[in-house]
Amino acid sequence: MKGIIKNLLVRLINLTNMPHYIEQVKQDKKLKHINASITNNGGLFYHEAEVSNLTNDKSKLIIGKNTHCRAELFVYPYARKLQIGSDCYIGKNTIIRAGDELIIGDNVLISHNVTIMDTDSHEIDNGERAASFKKLTQYGHPAKIGNVKIKPVYIHDHVWISYNCCILKGVTIGKGAIVAAGSVVTKDVEPFTMVAGNPAQFIKALPQQ
Repeated sequence: MKGIIKNLLVRLINLTNMPHYIEQVKQDKKLKHINASITNNGGLFYHEAEVSNLTNDKSKLIIGKNTHCRAELFVYPYARKLQIGSDCYIGKNTIIRAGDELIIGDNVLISHNVTIMDTDSHEIDNGERAASFKKLTQYGHPAKIGNVKIKPVYIHDHVWISYNCCILKGVTIGKGAIVAAGSVVTKDVEPFTMVAGNPAQFIKALPQQ
C-alpha cells in the first residue's frame, strides 16, 4: 500500500512540475542541443530532442507553433523538406528521417519509440551498400541520393500514432486515423480508420468529427 501511495505522489509531483519544465524549454533560446538550421515557429524542444538538418537550409526543416518535440529529427543533404505542423506531440526516442519529403499535419500525436522514414537509407545492392558505408565513415553523408530508394510520406491532421510503430516510405496516413501500438505501416491508411499489425491492416472505422 505504501508503495502505491509513493508512486501516486511521484506522478503528482511530475505533473505539477510539467508547466515549469515547459517554461524552461521555452526559455532555451540558444537550443544548444539542436544541430544545424531550423525554422522554429514557436515549437518547444525538450532537452532530449536532437535535430540535424544536413541541408543547412532553414526552409527545409519547419516546426509549427506549440509543437512539443522530444524526438530525433534528421534531414539528409538531398532532402526536399521535413515539415511538422502546429499543436503536435512527438515522443521520446522517436526517429523521423527525411530523404525526400516528409510532411506531418496539425494536431498529430506521435508516441515514443516510433520510426518514420521516407527512405531506405541504404542501397539494395550489397556491393554499393558496402562502398557507400565506407564513404560515409570517411566523408559524411553524400550530397546526392545515388541508388537509395526514397518516396514521400504524408501524415494528415489529427492522426494518432501509438508507441513502437514504424511508418515506411511512400505512405500516406489520412486525417483522423489511428495507428495502433507496434504496427508496421507499409501502405496508405484511409482517413478516420484504425489499423494494426505487421503489416498494418484495417481494424475498424472511426467517428468523423
